[in-house]
Amino acid sequence: MPRNYSAFTPEQKEGCFLDYVALGSRRSLRTLAAKYAKETKETGARRPLFTTLSDWSKHGNWQSRVAEIDKQYYPASGEGRQEIIAPRKLDGLDTPEGKKNTKLLLRKSADILL
Repeated sequence: MPRNYSAFTPEQKEGCFLDYVALGSRRSLRTLAAKYAKETKETGARRPLFTTLSDWSKHGNWQSRVAEIDKQYYPASGEGRQEIIAPRKLDGLDTPEGKKNTKLLLRKSADILL
């Protein structure tokens, strides 16, 4: 029997995908679910559980979409990945404004792949 996901909008689902992409080298559904569980505990905001994220990932082709984003933004070798992700703090990308800009960039990347 299919689950009812009506509590989450398509924009929220896509936001979860972008959060997943933003995890970078730490990317996993369990890591994202743990992050959301912590946010729910701290703020009371309703966030999807691991099983929901897993279903969305499967039905939304997250793995192939993120692979395309990785190919577009990271060199073929894994060495460059650290060089690109590591400067985030130096570039101010860990600030609220930097995070917003990162999400906008990822959203544009995701739109290209749809």
